[in-house]
Amino acid sequence: MWTVKFLTAISVVKHIVTPEWMEECFKCQKFIDEQNYLLGDAEAEVLFSFSLEESLRRAHAAPIFKAKYFYITPGICPSLSTMKAIVECAGGKVLSKQPSFRKLMEHKQNKSLSEIILISCENDLHLCREYFARGIDIHNAEFVLTGVLTQTLDYQLYKFNCRRRCCQDRSLPPARARRRPCFPAAFFRTSVFKARRQIY
Repeated sequence: MWTVKFLTAISVVKHIVTPEWMEECFKCQKFIDEQNYLLGDAEAEVLFSFSLEESLRRAHAAPIFKAKYFYITPGICPSLSTMKAIVECAGGKVLSKQPSFRKLMEHKQNKSLSEIILISCENDLHLCREYFARGIDIHNAEFVLTGVLTQTLDYQLYKFNCRRRCCQDRSLPPARARRRPCFPAAFFRTSVFKARRQIY
């Protein structure tokens, strides 16, 4: 699935170029300078307030999820396997077991331990009741996806409202009762995203 390849590539490649670069390399029978063939998309960069060139520079300097653990609930969209691939390419690690409140506090208070970040979705919030009750932050998928795209971490913008959840009826909607859209659908329609064969 080439959608995954784009988001994983941002974390590991140095350049993303247009097809013309490959054509010129073939003509010259050698690798040529990439600078004149760097991919750019004003539409996507305005829409998501980022610079692809700057994102690649930041990712090359240091993995955005280095020394960070993630617990991702099973109903996440995109799929858990997709999210795992994106997180790991960005230097993070995905936990296979749901962490207890005690473990979360241990990692939060001990700065020598990796930070644990919780990622969930509307369909899985019934799995997060204890976290909400104890005031633990839970973020949606855009924390990871937009974070990788822009190479920035926003701990506020993609956080579920803990206070509102605690005040609601405790019988949260069951899995598959509602679907939230996957990571910005608009992004997948932009020309930056359509560069599935422009990554090396």
